[in-house]
Amino acid sequence: MSPNRLRALVSDVDECALRLHSCAGATVCENAPGGFHCVCPKGSDCSTSCPHPGGDRLHGEEWTSEEEPCQVCSCQDGNICCTVDLQCVQENRDQPNQF
Repeated sequence: MSPNRLRALVSDVDECALRLHSCAGATVCENAPGGFHCVCPKGSDCSTSCPHPGGDRLHGEEWTSEEEPCQVCSCQDGNICCTVDLQCVQENRDQPNQF
């Protein structure tokens, strides 16, 4: 299939216009090819840091949950997203009382 024909079949979704974004606080949604970005308006005092017990986490920062060692969390545009590391779970399944 030619690149032009492929582009005609795939269209970008504007998550901002459709309110499908996860921008929080005073951040503003900016549409981007294949997704969106949450940004602070110029001159504002907003932040893309994530409120977290013990102190804010910075945008882009990743950490392992203290409560769930196989859970990896990250701060993205003011929102905390956590996922379970399935390889960690599998490796520790046969080791009782590891955590």
